[in-house]
This record gives sequence, structure tokens and C-alpha cells, in this order.
Amino acid sequence: APYITTTDLVYSLGRNDLGRYIAITSIASFLGFADQGLAVGVRTRVAELFSLPDLRSSREVISSGLVLMGILASFLVVLGAASSLVVPWSHLLGLGGGRNYSWIVALFIALVSFGIMGVIAPRALEGIGRSSVVTAAGLATSGYLIIAVPLLAIVHASLAAFVLMAACSSWPSLAVCWFALKRSAEGALRPHIKLGTSASLRSVWRSSAPSILISVALSFAYSLDPLLIAHLLGLSATGEYGIAAKISQITLLVVTSTTPIMWSHFAGERVTGKDSSATLVRLTSGLAA
Repeated sequence: APYITTTDLVYSLGRNDLGRYIAITSIASFLGFADQGLAVGVRTRVAELFSLPDLRSSREVISSGLVLMGILASFLVVLGAASSLVVPWSHLLGLGGGRNYSWIVALFIALVSFGIMGVIAPRALEGIGRSSVVTAAGLATSGYLIIAVPLLAIVHASLAAFVLMAACSSWPSLAVCWFALKRSAEGALRPHIKLGTSASLRSVWRSSAPSILISVALSFAYSLDPLLIAHLLGLSATGEYGIAAKISQITLLVVTSTTPIMWSHFAGERVTGKDSSATLVRLTSGLAA
């Protein structure tokens, strides 16, 4: 999928618009604290409660996470819309070209923020040990991109169309994860906003706070590159950097692919009082081999 979509993007947008595409879509990385921070807290609590097993409390935690994500997403949607009026996005992102790209950026932020509510589902599935479903659901996004990008290329779509397509790229896989979550444990984990309790909200927040701080720091550390390159070296160099970065991202995904499984496993063992030393020995021995 990355090879097909990247090739189409290069030939359809050209060097400068590809640089603009990379710069605008890099904003999504700054919103990673929702998935890698808040949703990770939900995964941790669900893994702990599901291992007991306590389905009722697991459902309350998932529902509370959905409430928190809904509040966060609503705030970001409003913030994104308002930013088009007060934030000079074209200058801030180094987009150049003498055009006002603020409305594209604002709409991109709003669409990405809307999808934030859905990230609870894949993290909850990982918490109950169904990481394979999350991986399979990723094929839905790959299929979406394989169809959408060439189609936009055929009709010679604008930069705005490609950017907005990218903003919705996670929606197909999230929809599959929500369907799977609602059917998990014979429907016992089906979330509902009315099931969110103050106690569950506090427990999710306590579990999430460290991950949120770490993810915010990492977002700024690893996501400023395209913006700096756009300002210092120009849009053409930004596009080239974006293509090269995809290769490193694939390598990183391979290395970290087992993280959700191990995270949920150790969280469950910790709350049940099991000794994780044997698992750690096997894991380190396998890595050393």
C-alpha cells in the first residue's frame, strides 16, 4: 500500500504540493497523545480488569474512555475550526505559494479529531488480548488508501482532496474495530456513554497521565522535522523527506509490533499477582537469539 500510494502522490501532486501535503498531514502526529496516551490508559485498565475477570468494570472503563475521547474530540474540532480565523497556517507550516491554506488545515484537524473518538476500540481490543483483530482491521485502511489515492490521481484531484482523504484514512479500520468490540465477550463489553462513572474516569486518567506526557514529548521530538525542513530547505525537500521517512516508519512498525500484546500481558499478570520473570526471560532470550 505505501508503495502504490506514494507513487501516485508523487506523480499527481508534484514536488511542491507533495511537500505541502507532507507538512499539513504531519499535524496529525501532534494529536498522537490521544491514541498513544489516553487510549493506552484504557488498554491498561481493561487488561487488568479483564484478567480478573471483571467484565462489568471493563465495560465501564471502555465507556469512560469513550466519554473522555468525545470531550477531547469536540474540543479539538472547535479549536481546528477556530484556528482557520486566527492561526497563519500557511506561514507556520512553510506552505508558501501565495495562497491561504488555513481552511484546508482547519478541516484536516477537524476530521482527524472526529476520528479520535474511535481509537478507544482498537486499544480496548488489545487490552482483552485480541490484537490480531486490530492488525486485521488495518487492512481496511490499506484497502481504502489503495482505492482512494489512485482514484484521486485519475481525476486529477486537488491538494485539498488528497489532504482530506488522508484525514479520514483511519476511519475504515476503526469501524471494523468497533464492530469487533461490540461482539466481544458475547456483547458484554459493548460501551455506552451512560455507563461512564466518575470512578472509572479517574482510574483511566491516572493510568493515562504518564503516557500522555511521554506521547506529547515524543510528538514534538519526532514530528517537527517536516515543518523545519519546509522552512529551511523548501517544499521540494519536504516531499523527499516524507518519502524517505515512510521507509523508517515501516521498520519501526515491525520492531514495535509486539508491544500491544506484551503490554496487555504484563498488565494482566501484575494485577493478578503472577510472576512475570519467566516471561521476561523467554522474551529477552528470544530477542538475543
